[in-house]
Amino acid sequence: MNNATLYRLIYVSRISADIRANIIHEFRSILTVSQEYNVAHAITGFLVFDSNIFFQILEGDRNELWDLFVTIQRDIRHVNVRLIDFSARDQRQFADWSMGGCLRTTITDHIFLRYGFLGPIEASSVKPGQLVALAHDLMVPNQLSPR
Repeated sequence: MNNATLYRLIYVSRISADIRANIIHEFRSILTVSQEYNVAHAITGFLVFDSNIFFQILEGDRNELWDLFVTIQRDIRHVNVRLIDFSARDQRQFADWSMGGCLRTTITDHIFLRYGFLGPIEASSVKPGQLVALAHDLMVPNQLSPR
């Protein structure tokens, strides 16, 4: 892929009430399916679950990302999907991750606090750079998702 076609898409969504009881299973399922799909479509990225929201950073071809975003908007596990960023990029930030991921837990909470998230992430106040930096800090060995 040449750099002219590289885009980054970031969205935030609330989890649907239907999956709340099985969130760890659903999170792992999303990661597994995403990893397979993303390898086939040259997409990289990172998924974070925080209390009641997902945020995801995706990188790849503009049309591939937009098609995937449309699919995510139709996914019953997501409600109130909000696009945070869709922009051309010079390089990938998550080049080694078909899809990495992390759950906010007591173990990772200090990392969220470093970025000013004292409570759950609020979709209305997040900035793309803040989410990318948070995701980078969450990319530690032994999280739920292998590379």
